Amino acid sequence: FSLSNLSDFDPKKDIKNELRIEDRYVIYRLNKILILIRDSYNNYDFISIVKAITNFTIELSQWYFDIIKDELYCDSYNSLSRRQSQTTIYYILEKLLLALNPILPHTCEEAYQLFNKLNKKQSINLEEFPETLDVVFSDNELNMMKNFFKLKDEIYNKLEIARQDGLLKKPN
Repeated sequence: FSLSNLSDFDPKKDIKNELRIEDRYVIYRLNKILILIRDSYNNYDFISIVKAITNFTIELSQWYFDIIKDELYCDSYNSLSRRQSQTTIYYILEKLLLALNPILPHTCEEAYQLFNKLNKKQSINLEEFPETLDVVFSDNELNMMKNFFKLKDEIYNKLEIARQDGLLKKPN
């Protein structure tokens, strides 16, 4: 998903510094995951790393990737919202490839070779461990996102009940 949606993304000119609240929230969450991953590596707790990355990927698939699909597939190539989404995907891919590399070196190397990364080295194994990104996320914005997820879960539950009752069909 990430590599294919970055195929027309040139980080030298397309990275956006002004991101929307949902993009900044994803990066805020990514930073939390990176801190947990670094601590887990220091404690040789590899299963926690895999679980954290798996859970984060599931979390992204449950809402973020779903809401940005229209921007990625329908908006003009250079639209601001599309480039903001791509910037976020770029950071996710960059950081998680580097974080997962000690566990899955061959897979990460293959993906890295296809990744259009700024200051790319000859191999992912020559890269430094990923650092967190600077992101400003206020308590008010965090509360807004918590309310968003609460509302999203309520809506998804109602939709599932409607599907079970035969009022809606599952989308393909």
